Amino acid sequence: MRDQMGARTHPPALAGRCGRSGNKHAGRRGASAAIKAAGPKHGRGRLAAGLALLLAVAAPPKPVLAQLDAQGKSDLPGQQSVDPELDPFPFDGRLALRAYFKERLPSMWWANEPEYNLGRYSITIHAPDSWRGNPTAALLALCPQPYSNLWTGIKSFELKVMYKSAPWPGVTCRP
Repeated sequence: MRDQMGARTHPPALAGRCGRSGNKHAGRRGASAAIKAAGPKHGRGRLAAGLALLLAVAAPPKPVLAQLDAQGKSDLPGQQSVDPELDPFPFDGRLALRAYFKERLPSMWWANEPEYNLGRYSITIHAPDSWRGNPTAALLALCPQPYSNLWTGIKSFELKVMYKSAPWPGVTCRP
């Protein structure tokens, strides 16, 4: 095939793909000519095809949506789903307990991260070896008061103590 100047060119459908053309702009022009030849005027066919592809990818089938709703929005087992659009700052029990004990533990005492197991939080408190007294009785003093804001999201939690590298009996704190 030859163009108006007599230079040898490929057919328009191939010019955009292989790029071997005597005309330096034939690659772009050939590709756009091939696209125009493939679809109706003004790109409506390309728009419809693109829209159909977008809908197929963006809208999962109904069984997938049902599974996502059944799982809930929380990744923790036993937790109810929380919609961040309804409550942008949902109650976080671990964070609340961590902040509470950070403020109230005596010096040289430290606590492990709160653990959530079987619907209840448990915290292990470590008493220093130099401390004198009954560590279980000391745990009772660490339980929050009944009017504490901690009880808005937590019904009860368990405190366990480690004293001189040995576990001691725990305490269950309730409002």
